[in-house]
Amino acid sequence: MNSSILILAYPNTDSKLDNLKILLKKLKTTGYDICVSTHIPLPVHIQSLCKYVIYDDRNELIYDFDIKYYGYDPLINEFYNNEFCFKGITGASTHAIPYFLDQSNGINFLKNHGYKKIHLFDFDIITHSTEEIINNNSLLDDHGLITYSCVGGGGIK
Repeated sequence: MNSSILILAYPNTDSKLDNLKILLKKLKTTGYDICVSTHIPLPVHIQSLCKYVIYDDRNELIYDFDIKYYGYDPLINEFYNNEFCFKGITGASTHAIPYFLDQSNGINFLKNHGYKKIHLFDFDIITHSTEEIINNNSLLDDHGLITYSCVGGGGIK
């Protein structure tokens, strides 16, 4: 029980549920245990694709026009020349609280269950190949973090 995959998810539409289902089926081929951390109840057919599902009903938004930047996004970083942006310049709210709760809940749960390596994904990434994830698993022996970024059509790089 060394390696796991943590997916942060808020699939609030049918198309987002479909994307999550595709991602789960693809990532199951790695053989790693999968955990989904979410703030929205998941249908049973989605839950059955995971080893663990963490549901937290607190889905708080921050409504403060003066608060702009919260997390890393390489695509927004290019546009705004800023490393942190969970809320655009004209956005009315940010979902930073539930996003970071999903991360914290998932990582702490998996660590408490004995997992030493966690591959973390947002649910709206569609992987084209799991080979890189499997190859990167050994890199986590020497590195604390490996990042995956979305490129072009929603794949991982």
